[in-house]
Amino acid sequence: MVATCGLSPDRLKFLRTEVLPEKLYWFHPPGSVRVLWNAALVRDWLLNGDSPAHQRAIESFYKSLPSSQAA
Repeated sequence: MVATCGLSPDRLKFLRTEVLPEKLYWFHPPGSVRVLWNAALVRDWLLNGDSPAHQRAIESFYKSLPSSQAA
């Protein structure tokens, strides 16, 4: 994530603990200490903040999930 968005590890830790909610922007896989990031949404948030455009990006992300597809 550091290379993808150009953020320092300290900045990423701040975003993870204070700003960006878990399970949408980042998560810990079960049994792991690693943090996996939703790089596309983090980049969009960095560009747009919590704007209506970013809310549309979140909605689009949720619609793209397999659980949102009609059977």
